[in-house]
Amino acid sequence: MQVTLRHFAAAREATGVESETYDVPPETTVGGLFEEATRRHPELAPLAGQLRFALGEDFAERDTELAPDSVVALIPPFGGG
Repeated sequence: MQVTLRHFAAAREATGVESETYDVPPETTVGGLFEEATRRHPELAPLAGQLRFALGEDFAERDTELAPDSVVALIPPFGGG
């Protein structure tokens, strides 16, 4: 199945891409997709502990299962004031 991974801020700077499509097996989780992304872009690995994930418009945990055509976003920490 195909899913889309979107990169924001530091993740986009690290990979040099805004979004990309992955072909993954059924029952792939958000964490499994991130592992695949780090194989494609090893420079994401240092960000692993800092990133949050969004599935659609909601935050998601690593064990959240993906559906066909899911859109997952890598969201680095951000500050506000």
